[in-house]
Amino acid sequence: MRAVQECLVLAARRYDFKGEDGGRVDGLTLTYVTDEAVDGDDQRGLAVMTTRLPIELFHQLQQVPGYYSIEFQTRPGPKGRPALQAVALAYDEAAVLARASASRSGA
Repeated sequence: MRAVQECLVLAARRYDFKGEDGGRVDGLTLTYVTDEAVDGDDQRGLAVMTTRLPIELFHQLQQVPGYYSIEFQTRPGPKGRPALQAVALAYDEAAVLARASASRSGA
């Protein structure tokens, strides 16, 4: 099963190194939030999440922070439980992060 989620990508990190066994380890780590706020007894606000993607998708990151559609696929995880894995992303639009200057300037 595949699903697409609209996300605000906050940060991206590309990695490429040799693992302990000498094999190549590479990929792309995204840090993102969705518009689904948590409002409970122990947590409030937007939950920050991370996911990994193939390193080849790094060039699709046009602007970070920015809004992207991330495609997830359900795959078997540990002990056969379903797990979501990011498989694709598409740039939607730039993110404009601004402060309310009047509340900060004392005006």
